Amino acid sequence: MTKLPLPPHFFQCPPLSDTDTANLNTFAEQASIDAIRHARIDHGPISWSIVEDHHDLQVLCGQDRTAPAGVLTYCSVSHIFATIDDVAGLFRAETTDEYQAYRRNFATDLLDGAPLYTLTSPTPENPRQFVGVKWMAVASPAPAIVKPRDFCAIECRYDFDTQGKRGFVRCMKSVALACCPDLEATLGLVRGVYHRVAYVFLESDRPGYLHATQLLQINFHGKIPSWLSRLSAKKRAKALGDMELFLRGKRLTESGFLSDFDVVDKASRSRCFLCQRAFGAFGGKWSCRKCGEVVCKMCSKTWQPPLWRIQCRPTPHGTNQVPYASRDACVDITRIHCRFDNIRLEHRRAMQAAAAYQGIVSDTEDHVLVDSANDSFPDSTEF
Repeated sequence: MTKLPLPPHFFQCPPLSDTDTANLNTFAEQASIDAIRHARIDHGPISWSIVEDHHDLQVLCGQDRTAPAGVLTYCSVSHIFATIDDVAGLFRAETTDEYQAYRRNFATDLLDGAPLYTLTSPTPENPRQFVGVKWMAVASPAPAIVKPRDFCAIECRYDFDTQGKRGFVRCMKSVALACCPDLEATLGLVRGVYHRVAYVFLESDRPGYLHATQLLQINFHGKIPSWLSRLSAKKRAKALGDMELFLRGKRLTESGFLSDFDVVDKASRSRCFLCQRAFGAFGGKWSCRKCGEVVCKMCSKTWQPPLWRIQCRPTPHGTNQVPYASRDACVDITRIHCRFDNIRLEHRRAMQAAAAYQGIVSDTEDHVLVDSANDSFPDSTEF
């Protein structure tokens, strides 16, 4: 009996005719435009209400009267300190290495996947454009009572412009292909439907930031409790926060860290650099390895980038620096902290650090701190 992961060339996909290729490309363009329109929170086709608010990430539930029965509608919204190139690069999965990186970083519940067709590849003129058809198998949120799901969908990635602002969309919508049949009888996979699934990034009025929206309109099909369907969809909506964390971790690990000799002497600071509260007799002090300043515990947050393996080397002085990043498991990880919000840019030293570290420091930038104790369309279109 065939098991996951499937062997190479499991799906026997015949070449597409020129007409089919053109139809699929047109379908992809229309699906992307449709997803961008439905991802609008204000004055869009879907009525949204907030179900969770995590300060820097909002999760919303939607009412879409035009969606087919059984489709769950959720989205998440955030502002990400990144460029269009930064976010577009996260979705590249054309090669085996890129696919494995995407799966490891943003799709840990992905059991298996296979490219079925590549319709449009990136070019020097359009380096972020891609259209292809993919098959994916997704783990069950409750294996004891619910079968895993699989999807056959067209994936498209485009640049776009709206109201004078640049944007990028990554959209997925289910399609029915004869070469990708239902696999429930052979593999126990229930075929789900991506009605509209998209990431939409748009330049914001805030310099250096993108307005990010993740739209999820999915029908999981099969026998699954409604509460579990909602829980699974809501969990997927939070994946937007993983991308924000990944980009922060990437920026942190790609730049240098200050040594013990470069940070501000803790004894010279009686107040926290961020909140300006006085350090008490028993108040701990943390040194930022980016700007060198001293902060209190309340103004720090443990930062262990969950999506990167950081290999550390002990220095002769007994502390750990982070000279480079690797995919290998780390034997000795320096305990680091990160402050996400309310960085006060009026402090001259923070501004100097921002210039020194290539714009990493901003009003919600990443500060690494070492602990002082350690020093729409049819639901499924057939082609």
